[in-house]
Amino acid sequence: MIGKLLSMLSGWQGYVAVAGLAALLAGLGTGYLVHKIDGSRLAALKEADAMAALHAVQRVSAVRQKQAAVAEAAAISIAREEGKLEAERFRTPERIVVHVQDRSRCISYGLIRVLNSTALGSGSNAGPIAPGQPDDACAPVTWRSFAADIADDYVTSRENSAQLNALEKNVRDLAEAQDGGH
Repeated sequence: MIGKLLSMLSGWQGYVAVAGLAALLAGLGTGYLVHKIDGSRLAALKEADAMAALHAVQRVSAVRQKQAAVAEAAAISIAREEGKLEAERFRTPERIVVHVQDRSRCISYGLIRVLNSTALGSGSNAGPIAPGQPDDACAPVTWRSFAADIADDYVTSRENSAQLNALEKNVRDLAEAQDGGH
């Protein structure tokens, strides 16, 4: 049998067989080498991907920390401003007693109607007219209570303004904290 095999390898058939065997061995060697190279590239890609994920998590964490600090500072600022305005609201009655006298002429229904309709955003004739009370009749409101209502409305307006300003600043600061993280 070995003799028959050797006789087949002689002549042109032998050259073909040897060339095929050489090609097969070369292909296997090349495949093994490419596999080793691809394995090291794959390991490098996995390492780079892990590092990129770690850096992304660190950037997000830094942005969140900045935003938390901004939110905390905004909350403290809002609380301080509200405290100041509430203290002013509390002191207002004391100032009214000192500066507003109820001895002067009365407050007219007309003035009350105009102020109420303006506050409600309706026309000056939209306010209800008290039965039998013309615009120049005295309303059952003292100057002190009138002053207290107006002062309270002013403080509320300033509170709303401070809240809106704080909200706008907080949004800008949060956006800046996020943009600063990139």
